[in-house]
Amino acid sequence: MYDAVLSHPNTSDDFRVEIEAKQLRHKYNYLVAIPNDQNASHIPLKQKLSLEVDDLVDTIVLLKKRDELGWKIYFQGRDCYEMCKQSMFCNHESDQYF
Repeated sequence: MYDAVLSHPNTSDDFRVEIEAKQLRHKYNYLVAIPNDQNASHIPLKQKLSLEVDDLVDTIVLLKKRDELGWKIYFQGRDCYEMCKQSMFCNHESDQYF
C-alpha cells in the first residue's frame, strides 16, 4: 500500500514525506516485534525487514530529512568512537574530547 502511494505520479512531496515516515515506523515496529529466537522461519523475514529499514534510513540520511526515528536508527548502528575520530570535536592526537 505504501509503495503504491509513493510511486503514484500525483503524490505531493509533503504527502510523500509523511508516507515514508509511516512506512519506516511500520517496518521498524514489525522488525522489533519478531522474536529473536533461533526459529529458522523468522530469520529470512527479519533479514528482509532489516534490509528494508536500512534502505529507508539510508534515504533519510542521504537526503537529510527530518525524521527522528530514522536518525535514531542510523546513530544506533554506528560506532561512536569512530564517529568522534572523524569529528571536529575530537583531538585526534591524544583522543581527548573537547
